[in-house]
Amino acid sequence: MTISSRLGAKRSIWGPKRTGARRIGSRVAGTVGALALGLILSLSLGATSSPASAATAPIAVDQCNNSVANNAAAHAVACDVTVTNTLNIATGETSSVTVTNACDGSANTLPLTCVTTTTPSTALVLSVTQCNGNVNAGGSNLVCTVRVTNNIVGTASTTPATVNQCVGSGAAGTQPTLECDPANASTTGATIDQCNGSANGGGAPTRVICTVSPSTETAVLRVMVNQCNGSANGGGSTVTCSVSMQNLITPAVIASPTPTPGPAASTTGSTASTTGGTAATVVPTASLANTGADSLPSAFIAGLAILFGAGVIVLRRRLAPKGAGNDEGPRRS
Repeated sequence: MTISSRLGAKRSIWGPKRTGARRIGSRVAGTVGALALGLILSLSLGATSSPASAATAPIAVDQCNNSVANNAAAHAVACDVTVTNTLNIATGETSSVTVTNACDGSANTLPLTCVTTTTPSTALVLSVTQCNGNVNAGGSNLVCTVRVTNNIVGTASTTPATVNQCVGSGAAGTQPTLECDPANASTTGATIDQCNGSANGGGAPTRVICTVSPSTETAVLRVMVNQCNGSANGGGSTVTCSVSMQNLITPAVIASPTPTPGPAASTTGSTASTTGGTAATVVPTASLANTGADSLPSAFIAGLAILFGAGVIVLRRRLAPKGAGNDEGPRRS
C-alpha cells in the first residue's frame, strides 16, 4: 500500500469520527444554550419584584343599629366604640385596633349584659355607625359613645371637626328637652352626625344629652361618625351620646446618610516611620459589594461566563480527534 493510499485511508477513518463529534458538539451546544437560557430566566424572575398586594379595603364599624327586639319593648342599650388608626403617609403602611362594647338589658335596670370585642387590622377604620333606629319603645334608655384617635406620621393639617347634631330631636314634653354641645349645629355632610330625629315621644326635660368634645379632622384620614339618629322615640325615653375625635400628627423622621469614610490621612510622606521599626502603610478599608437586586448584573455576567467557558471546554474535547497531539504522521512502509 502506498503512502497516499494510507493517508486516504486514515482520512476516511477520521472523517466519520469528525462527523460524530460535530453531532455531539451540536448536542452539547444545545445543552449549554438551554442552561444559559434557564439562567437568564431565573435571574430575570428573581430580579422582578412581586406585585404589590391590593390595598386592604377600609373598615366600616356597625354596632347596635335597628334592633327589632329592642324596638318591641322598653330596653336599655349602652354601646361604646374606640378606634385607633395608624397611618404612615410616606410608606403607605396602615393599621387599626377597634374595641367595641355592647350592653343590653331591661330599661332602668342594672347590671346590663355586655360583650366586648377587640379587632386589630392592617386596614383603617373610616366610618362608625351605631345606635341608629334603636330602642324606639316607650320608656327606653340609649347611651352611646364613639372615640377615634388617628396617629399619622408625615405631613398633614387638621381643622375643627364639622358637626351636625340635635336637629329635629326632643319634640314635645317638658322644655328644655335638649342639652347639646355644640348647640344649634346644623351642617350638611358633617363628619360627625348624631342625635338627629330622636327622643320625640315626650317626657321629662333634658331627654337628649349629646356632646362632641373638642375634635379635629384631616383630609388624609377622615373618619365619619353617624350615631343616635332616629332612636328612642317612644314616650319617656332618653338619649345620651358623645363623640371624641383626635388627630395626632408626627413629622416623618428623615434619616441622615451615613458618610463613607475616606482613606486615613497619612503623616509626612507616603509612610510614617517609627524609631527602630519598619514603616507602617495606611491601607484603606475595602468596601463590601451590595447584595440583592443591585448585584444582579455582576451575577448574570459571571454565570454566563462560566457556562460559556464550560461549553467551549466540552466542545474542544468532543471535537478533538483521538490521538491528537501524539500523531507523528503516517509511517513509511
